[in-house]
Amino acid sequence: YGASVWYAGANSPGAIHLIAGGTLTVNGEVRSCGTGGEVCGSSGGSIWLECGTLVGDGSILARGGVGTQNYCGSGGRISIVQRKTKGWTGFTGTYDAGLDKTNGKATCGTIYLEDASDTADEGTLVVDNANRNNDYMTPLNFTMTDATNAFGQVVVRNYGKLRIVSGLTMKVTKGISVSSNGRVLTEEGGAIEFVGSEDATVTGGSLITVETL
Repeated sequence: YGASVWYAGANSPGAIHLIAGGTLTVNGEVRSCGTGGEVCGSSGGSIWLECGTLVGDGSILARGGVGTQNYCGSGGRISIVQRKTKGWTGFTGTYDAGLDKTNGKATCGTIYLEDASDTADEGTLVVDNANRNNDYMTPLNFTMTDATNAFGQVVVRNYGKLRIVSGLTMKVTKGISVSSNGRVLTEEGGAIEFVGSEDATVTGGSLITVETL
């Protein structure tokens, strides 16, 4: 989700992969955020947490950096897999793959949440733009290694805009939830397919849209 042009000073962050067979406690910060540049900031990095149970009140951050002319790098990717516990009540902190500025010219990354109640690799994909209302979209494209896998649920909220690129089918087993200010858009040749044996639902407010770009 980075910028298409690199500017001096915008150094990209790295990837964090933490594995804990038991409880992983986050009371501080797990952070892989972009930096500022002369014009454009760099995108957020990647955070992958695997644990039995996640607890704490800290922050998990993969935000994009802010450039001097308000051009931001887009948010990065956060993946949290909790293998022994159902639900997320033990972690009361925040996770954010958005931007370091409210009105920055970029969009959010993605957050993937999977717990013990989910089928393996079929957790929830979250696109949350933290109420930043702009025209930028989060792409679901072939550069994402899991883009062709089925998601359990897809949640688009807080002015998030999910764009499915041409030729890609987003597969979902349980349903799609889009807030009243969220949007799901498809390029020509893109599609949404409900798969599996479970009942799937589509919920949303008055502005839920599935469009062709």
